[in-house]
Amino acid sequence: EAARAGEAGKGFAVVASEVKALAAQTARATEEVTSQIGAMRGSTTQAVAAVGQMSAAIDRIAEVATAIAAAVEQQGAATRDIAGNVQTVASLNAAASEAMQDVCEASRETAKAGHEVVHASNDLQDKVANLRQEIDGFLGSLAEEQAERRRYQRLPANGRKALLRQAGQPDCDISLLDVSRVGAACACPRRLQVGSPLELLVAGLAPMQATVARSDDGAAALLFDDNSAARATAEALIQMVSGPEARAA
Repeated sequence: EAARAGEAGKGFAVVASEVKALAAQTARATEEVTSQIGAMRGSTTQAVAAVGQMSAAIDRIAEVATAIAAAVEQQGAATRDIAGNVQTVASLNAAASEAMQDVCEASRETAKAGHEVVHASNDLQDKVANLRQEIDGFLGSLAEEQAERRRYQRLPANGRKALLRQAGQPDCDISLLDVSRVGAACACPRRLQVGSPLELLVAGLAPMQATVARSDDGAAALLFDDNSAARATAEALIQMVSGPEARAA
C-alpha cells in the first residue's frame, strides 16, 4: 500500500515498520509476561504449599502448647501437693521436736529421780549398817549379860535409889532392880543409847564407870567396867543390897 501511494506512502511504510517492530516487541513482552505469570503461579503454588506446611506446623505447635499447658497444670498440681506435704512434714517435725523436748524433760526428771533414789538408797544402807551395828552390839551385850548371869549370881536390889550421869545429859534418877559383880539392872524412865558410857552413883559408894548394855520399856542393863576400882565398888554394892540392913528394909 505504501508503494502504490508513492512518495506519500513512505511515511506510512515507516510507521508500519515501527508498528511491526512494536508488535514483535509486544509479542516478546507478552511471552515474558506469560513466562513470569507461570513463574508466579509456581511460586504461588510453592507459597501455598509452604503456607500449608506452616499451618500444619502452627497446629502442631498449638498441640504442643496445649500439652505443655497440661503438663504445667500437672506440675502446678504436683507442686501444690508437694507444698502441702512439706507443710504436713513441717507440722509433724514440730510435733516430733516438741515430743522430743518432752522426752528430754522426762529423761532429766528420771535422772533426777534416779539420783534421789541412789541417794536415798545410800542413806538407807547407812542406816541399815548402823542398825545392824547396834543390833550386833545389843546381841553381843545380851550374850555377855547372859554369860555373866550364868557366871555370877544376881541379887535383888529391892529398888535401891541411884543416879545415872552421862556427859551432855541431865542426871537421871533410877531404881536398881538387881546387881552382880559385873553389872546391874535398873528401872530407868529415859531410853539410853546402847554402848554409851556413864557413871552409876549410889549413896555411900564411889562412882562406878559402866556401859549401857540394853535399854527398852523403861528398863536398862548396865555393864560395869572391868578394872579393880569398879570390881571393888561392885563388891561393896553387893554387900550393901545383901546385908542385914537391906534385908530389914
